[in-house]
Amino acid sequence: MMQWLIPVLAAGSVLLWLLPRRVAGVGDRVGGYLEGGTPDPPIAAAPSNDARLVRAGLSWTPTELRVRRVGAAVAGSIVGLLIARGDVFVTGTQRSAPGLALTGGFAGLLFISIWITRREERRRRALMEELPLLADVLTLQILAGESVIPAIEHLAANGEGVGVGELQRTLDRYREGHSLTESLVRTAGETAQPEARRLYELLAAGHHTGGRLAADLSELSRDYRSKIERELVAESGTRAVTVYAPILALMIPVTLVFLVYPALAGLRSLAGQ
Repeated sequence: MMQWLIPVLAAGSVLLWLLPRRVAGVGDRVGGYLEGGTPDPPIAAAPSNDARLVRAGLSWTPTELRVRRVGAAVAGSIVGLLIARGDVFVTGTQRSAPGLALTGGFAGLLFISIWITRREERRRRALMEELPLLADVLTLQILAGESVIPAIEHLAANGEGVGVGELQRTLDRYREGHSLTESLVRTAGETAQPEARRLYELLAAGHHTGGRLAADLSELSRDYRSKIERELVAESGTRAVTVYAPILALMIPVTLVFLVYPALAGLRSLAGQ
């Protein structure tokens, strides 16, 4: 087994260095100095891997993600080698070990990708259920006379959930020196639920320009509840089709047999006479 373990580890190390990494270009480094005025510290657009990790609620850096991917690939390769050593395949250990090692490595990479995707999907559904309540609480805070920042701070301090976590991340950026509008826009681009962008952009616009924010939040809450209702109706229909489709697939052939068999039996008896 050791004769295959060393090449697998070497291949994993090479894969770690070959995975794409974002390198800051000249434009990223000097672009901020070419703009006029003294704008807020810019927030660079997050790479796709970073945005996916944020949507999944993971605080991994791109380097940590690469390390975990390589670790999953190496673990899968080791499992493949262990299976090959058991001589499961007819071709024997010497021939099946390389293929099983590669298959295990790809399986490890696929596993961690699927795990991140499923985690992102769970957070997306949870946030959709939280959005009406978040909008209602913010509406009450605004009606009570508070501005956008104290309303978000109150919600972040007393609530919990995916949406509260995203608002807390917004406050962290605000306390680092960025404007609240810019922080909310950045959160809108990273949110786990696309529908939450409307809430964050509305808060950003309300903080920047003012206006009838409480009424807009109340209307947005009603829109969220209507969307959840439509999704529940659609999901119930899908589940009903999933449940009844196998039953109908079994009932239709059996019904046809019971309908056709007497006719065939009658024709056979007539032919015999």
